[in-house]
Amino acid sequence: MAEFGENLRRIREEKGITQQTMADHLYVTRQAVSRWEGGSRYPDLMTAKKMSRYLGVSMDELVSDDDMQEAVEKTVILETPVAQKVQLVLMTLAFMGFTTMLVIEISYLLSNLINKMVYFDSYGIPLRNIMLLLVLGYGIFHAVGDKLNPRVASVLSVLYFGTGALANLATVLGDYNYSMLEIVWGIFLNVVPGILIPLFFEGRILHNPMLIYIMLALGSLSNIPYYISMFTEDYPVEMYVMLLIVNTLSLIAHTLIIGLLAYMVFALHRKRKQATL
Repeated sequence: MAEFGENLRRIREEKGITQQTMADHLYVTRQAVSRWEGGSRYPDLMTAKKMSRYLGVSMDELVSDDDMQEAVEKTVILETPVAQKVQLVLMTLAFMGFTTMLVIEISYLLSNLINKMVYFDSYGIPLRNIMLLLVLGYGIFHAVGDKLNPRVASVLSVLYFGTGALANLATVLGDYNYSMLEIVWGIFLNVVPGILIPLFFEGRILHNPMLIYIMLALGSLSNIPYYISMFTEDYPVEMYVMLLIVNTLSLIAHTLIIGLLAYMVFALHRKRKQATL
């Protein structure tokens, strides 16, 4: 976006406006304006529109079509302060949910190890939650730093669905009471969106994200039968309570992540369409 930076500097200087004055009007730092003009950083579309109104020029004079498309791919997906706060809250709630699950699972695992009666057939479930905490930590770090752009979202979705695929694959090695059809279906629901969503965020395929919405909906709905099946089993009271808490937290946390990913896909799709108008 060198052309944008050059246009911004030229128009600002022609208007006799300093970087600090512009920064104060846009509620950003002077360093941000300097980075925009230098081409190392890019404003989001909302800020660019405010900038054009402040400078008294059209968006076409300030930003070319190529600049607009490049800005969409390199700036944060969710631009408004409210959307960014909601994004951070959802990831934080999911992080807290997986943390609580992990503490309960490990506590139960250790207590049963003493009696040599381990409920979890392998250490796969706690391990997956540790991996999910790392994934969410990665997302929260970039959200706080205002850097959750399509490239970061692509990595985030690869890691999230990758852990799901590995967890389902691990059931083949563990002593789980799942049919092969259930295992294959679980892997499918992670592998397909794990490929489609990153490619969408990278802008390589799927100009229409409807298939992604369908896969995410299937992934969410597939968690419900497993949750309900828990009530049909004859567990000891202690185990039943533990399962109820863990599975409820799991259902909520995964729904939060899937819902956030769906909204990010929607927001990016809308921004790309606006950039091409």
